Amino acid sequence: MIVLAMLIGFYGYLFPGNINLMILELYATKRYSILTLVGVIVILFECLYCYFTLQFIDRLNDNQQLYQYLEWAAYLLTLIVGLWMLLEEKTKNEHRKGNIYRGLLSTIIHPQQITFWIVMSVLFNNIIYFEMNSHALPAFVFFNAIGVALVLWCYAVYGSKLLDLLKLKISTISKSIGAFYIVYSLISLINN
Repeated sequence: MIVLAMLIGFYGYLFPGNINLMILELYATKRYSILTLVGVIVILFECLYCYFTLQFIDRLNDNQQLYQYLEWAAYLLTLIVGLWMLLEEKTKNEHRKGNIYRGLLSTIIHPQQITFWIVMSVLFNNIIYFEMNSHALPAFVFFNAIGVALVLWCYAVYGSKLLDLLKLKISTISKSIGAFYIVYSLISLINN
């Protein structure tokens, strides 16, 4: 569970976006105190989105039919995202400079987080069952936060090099993850 939580946190922030580019910009301009504060805010909101979405999923487990529909929707969404990642052709590799305000706004108002955590919790529900009265959920949220902190640290310290590496490998990474999503969602749909 610990490794899976860290991997999900790391994966969730690996691809360049407003938040990562904000971290990169703050580190590059040597605004370390603001960077630390922003890092804490990002991790706090990641924990909140993760915790409350997983709580929501747990409550849906009581309504088996609704949960079944959500499960099918998550598998279909995963299949669609996998096909999209596998078939998408990147025509430009432009290096965008992050904007601090856009990054902070993306941290706090991040509707993709809810969808991400609903899909992740459905996909991994068979592997990890969270009993809400135990320490499993808080531990998962904690180790997910460590994964997020690790990827944000990588962007801060190795930002430009990491972006250059991802530009070179982003197509390969996307296609590999897309193929995994397709296979996993098809197997899951067939087994349901």
